[in-house]
Amino acid sequence: MSLSNHDEQKHKSNQIRRKRSQQTQQWLRRVEQRAEKIAEQPLASHHQKPVRRSYPSDNGFQSLPDIQSSEEENKHNKKFRLGWRILSFLLAVFFSAGITIGWHSPEYRVSSVEIIGLQRLVPENVLASLDISEQRIFLIDPNAIQKTISENFPELTDIKISLSLPAQVKVFVTERQPVLAWEYRNETLWVDAEGTLLPPRGSAGDLTTIISNGFPPFDVPEEHITLAGERKLHKSVIAKGEDDKLALFRFYEKIDPVLFQALLELQAQLPDKKIFLYDPRRGLGWQDLRGWQVFVGMDLKNISQKMSMYTVIAKKLTEQGIQPTLISVEYINAPYYWLDQN
Repeated sequence: MSLSNHDEQKHKSNQIRRKRSQQTQQWLRRVEQRAEKIAEQPLASHHQKPVRRSYPSDNGFQSLPDIQSSEEENKHNKKFRLGWRILSFLLAVFFSAGITIGWHSPEYRVSSVEIIGLQRLVPENVLASLDISEQRIFLIDPNAIQKTISENFPELTDIKISLSLPAQVKVFVTERQPVLAWEYRNETLWVDAEGTLLPPRGSAGDLTTIISNGFPPFDVPEEHITLAGERKLHKSVIAKGEDDKLALFRFYEKIDPVLFQALLELQAQLPDKKIFLYDPRRGLGWQDLRGWQVFVGMDLKNISQKMSMYTVIAKKLTEQGIQPTLISVEYINAPYYWLDQN
């Protein structure tokens, strides 16, 4: 290689190094100028996100504003996480203090219960079954109260419980109204307009009365539809009824709907009658003022014909001077009368 060529290459290398040195000096001056401007600006709010701007970068170096922005974001995230931890701790302390105060404060103990909707029942009798006096309001279970009332008071329906601080308990109920009384063996059951069985509590006024020598036929639930199962259930009710007067109402809810409908139809035929008879073999009837019993059965679809037949039979017997003890038109094709039931 000639000397001239060597000198020429060396000269080019020096030019390249000077150019790179100049570029580096220019980049450093820009960085210094930017740093001075940032130092002159007021401090930003902790919640203000720094503005990130892009600047050309020679030699692949990260610009100073990007580095500062990243550091400020990390500080803000740490403070944010720390703030939530403090807030969670304060909330836990607040709720713990509230529970402690409520547990020991007499203001949060139930001292009275308001029962709305009673007509015949006495509120004190209902309250005695609840046993929630002096209990803490936040330990009371509305569902348990509703269940207790429903089991002990079949005459109450649409039971709703309302709890409010500091210690208010309200019970809203609807009281079923009896429309007839079923008397048997010196005992009485009430029945409402839907056929629901009710215990005789309070005063119900002058009710239509059914006199029988036993329980009314009940509406047997489907799960006890088998004859053997129903008999076993009935015996269980009779046995428990001696000690538990509400046992019957826990097993049976309604009177037999066929009987109930027949009774309504018979009442329509004899609106002045207030006392009726029921015999398991002869069905429904009444006591005639002339001294005998009348039975028309349970199938009252042809009640008009039965009533007409009874009128004819009673008239003929009276004309003949016959005093029966019983007249039955249960079977319209085979009516009969008894002179002596014994």
